[in-house]
Amino acid sequence: MIERDFLASTGLQGGNGLSTTVNGEVHLSMAGVLLVALGAMHDKDETDNCREKATALVEKLLSGARRRGFGKADILLTLVAGGERSPRVVELARQAMNGATRDEMVAAFGA
Repeated sequence: MIERDFLASTGLQGGNGLSTTVNGEVHLSMAGVLLVALGAMHDKDETDNCREKATALVEKLLSGARRRGFGKADILLTLVAGGERSPRVVELARQAMNGATRDEMVAAFGA
């Protein structure tokens, strides 16, 4: 389970629409999932396997976003690679996942 401190530091908690808490469990929005995966891609404390899986997930999610007309994937990737965690990054993640379907998310996870 993702630690609450991580969620708070990345803006994924706090009534901003990126997550909700149900029966004490945090449920991420599609943009929240993208942000967590983006963070894991560049987290040097994560295992190689985790970073590889996060990278594959981000690639699938952003591929879908591009098909839906999102043209700022490279900007989002560059900002995150540079360590930026800002309202701009959150907004780009929201834009990227706007219109994504549940089936698309399931497919991205490989289920």
